[in-house]
Amino acid sequence: MTTFVAAPIGAVLGHVAVRKVRGTGLGGQSMARWAIVIGWSITVVYSLSTFLLVLWIVVRGITIYEFFTN
Repeated sequence: MTTFVAAPIGAVLGHVAVRKVRGTGLGGQSMARWAIVIGWSITVVYSLSTFLLVLWIVVRGITIYEFFTN
């Protein structure tokens, strides 16, 4: 669950870092870009898997109680 929160934060901070690196000329641009790629990739995977799980539950017509007890 914390990854679902941390991944977008890492991606946004990666965007901030890229902007800062461009403005100051410091190193670390590749690391910032990797933070963006990894952060958004994890966010997409988690969002898609959550959507598919909810879709599967709805299509099967089961209740949340049945989902967790069977």
